[in-house]
Amino acid sequence: QLPVKVRDLEKGLDGSQMVVINKGDALWRIAYRRFGEGVRYVDIVRRNAAAIDDPDLIYPNQIFALPKE
Repeated sequence: QLPVKVRDLEKGLDGSQMVVINKGDALWRIAYRRFGEGVRYVDIVRRNAAAIDDPDLIYPNQIFALPKE
């Protein structure tokens, strides 16, 4: 069961792919798997600036929109 809020889903209205954070995930690894470059985690942080205060502190069940290639 995933607690989803409307504001989480609104991020994807432009067709952006969404990712649900699981325990042990890191933005660097997500960026590496998605874009082939871990340093592109900064693009994920920019895209979700309102939800990410500290890129080192993300939590399970958070939902982030991934930037388009």
